[in-house]
Amino acid sequence: MRGKFTGGSLVEVLTSLCILGFALPVCLEALGMLFLLGLRINGYADRAFGVDWWFNRLERPVTLSSLEAMPRRGPSGKLHFQWEARVGDNGAVAVTLYVSDGLKWAGPLVESRVY
Repeated sequence: MRGKFTGGSLVEVLTSLCILGFALPVCLEALGMLFLLGLRINGYADRAFGVDWWFNRLERPVTLSSLEAMPRRGPSGKLHFQWEARVGDNGAVAVTLYVSDGLKWAGPLVESRVY
């Protein structure tokens, strides 16, 4: 009595390799996208914290001279702040804040408030 061959045939092995060749890159790409998504979410949360931190430090009543004393970097040194201010006809000061974390693929978070 002869023993049975338990290995797959060449066609089965090649079919398995083709399926793996198509499935593996898709799975790795999805894993990379999840990793980048996590980085983007953390970066957005950091920039949102920076916006609140910066506006909470703003002295009231807001004047153009008080804006010049505001910090250009966040508490950790990672965030960069730029702003534009304009005074309206009624004396209200509109401040537009741009917060970036220095990463080229993440754009700045922009928020405007009127005082």
